Amino acid sequence: MKTSILNRMLVAVVLSAAWLVGMSMPANAQGQGQQAHQQKTAQKQQKQQQKGHAQARQQQQQGQQQTRAVANNKGNNGFHGKGNNGNHYGRIPDNSCRAHFGRDHSFRMIRPRMVKGYNRIQYSGYWFGFNEPWPSGWSYNDNVYVEYVRGDYYLYNPRHSGIRITLNLF
Repeated sequence: MKTSILNRMLVAVVLSAAWLVGMSMPANAQGQGQQAHQQKTAQKQQKQQQKGHAQARQQQQQGQQQTRAVANNKGNNGFHGKGNNGNHYGRIPDNSCRAHFGRDHSFRMIRPRMVKGYNRIQYSGYWFGFNEPWPSGWSYNDNVYVEYVRGDYYLYNPRHSGIRITLNLF
């Protein structure tokens, strides 16, 4: 009789242990499923980022090719000098520059126009563009002037010395 009770208790313990193990298995499997889903999601996001970076590089290369093509077309279009040397598409002839530009030839630009990603202004028959932020304290109604300094064009405001905006000649 003692063996029969012990056998029954042993069977009950084994069955209870098996039941507990069976109950914990689905929870563990569910956790593994969530991890697998998270890994797949992270991999998809990484692939999308890589694709976005590749597209951005391709667009940048296309933009550089277009810039070079424009520079080649405009480099000898009535201008003297270097074509697109990294910041403008040519150089205004010296006699015209002296006659129309510099500190003695200020003008009010009013408001620039946005054209192909550049703020553009026109003065004395030439188009200048810039994409720097407008300096605080400057007004679009202030008198400004264009100066050619060491191969670059700059916009100055006589009321705010020491501040200038780099210009591109179009």
